[in-house]
Amino acid sequence: MESFGGELSSEGRVVLMSCEEDQLSYGSFFSGYLNQGITGKADFNEDDVVTAEELYSYVQDQYYYGGQNPTIFDNYPGELPIVKT
Repeated sequence: MESFGGELSSEGRVVLMSCEEDQLSYGSFFSGYLNQGITGKADFNEDDVVTAEELYSYVQDQYYYGGQNPTIFDNYPGELPIVKT
């Protein structure tokens, strides 16, 4: 992740990935959980805003397929709002 993260590093950026860089991705499963999360299921603090960090936590709790480990690269100060529910 460190080498790949270096390529992605930019202030204010959050990148959610279905797996680590040395794992095969089954992205459609990951995407499905992201879609569920943005409908409000990932709004853990119930403030009617789903953040990238909440989405990551939701997917990480839900997602296991073939030994994949969802990964986040978070270079955003605080929480990045994604959608208002």
